[in-house]
Amino acid sequence: MNDRPLNTIYVETRQRPPFWIRVLVTGVFNLVGLMLAGWLGLIDYNDEFQVLLVGGLLLALINMVLRPVLMLLSLPFIIVTFGFFILVVSAFTLWLTAEIVPDLDLFGFWKTIGAVIVVSIANFALGGIFRDFTERPKTERIDFR
Repeated sequence: MNDRPLNTIYVETRQRPPFWIRVLVTGVFNLVGLMLAGWLGLIDYNDEFQVLLVGGLLLALINMVLRPVLMLLSLPFIIVTFGFFILVVSAFTLWLTAEIVPDLDLFGFWKTIGAVIVVSIANFALGGIFRDFTERPKTERIDFR
């Protein structure tokens, strides 16, 4: 049977790592997404790993610092378009990254949207797989007396 007392609740919480660790981990996820987008012909990085590394880290930093502000400012457009404007905001952050990082080239609006979708899917998949490594699970016990 269950050996837990009736007046006790166990809650699992997650502890977020420091900001720079989240940037590094998300940068690696972005690197994988950018690599996939390059293999699909949506972006060009001249087959240089350094370009992907810098691009992934910079995209992670831009997404953590600038993207929340852009999302807040574009909230009316996001509501009116039922969330599709989020792709435009993400495309803007990818475009900004490509403007800063030399040798990272985009091929137009629709291929940039495709690259954003590929990078987002990679982030979603890898973030789910490695969630326990990036956010440490912690079980808390609450006693009622």
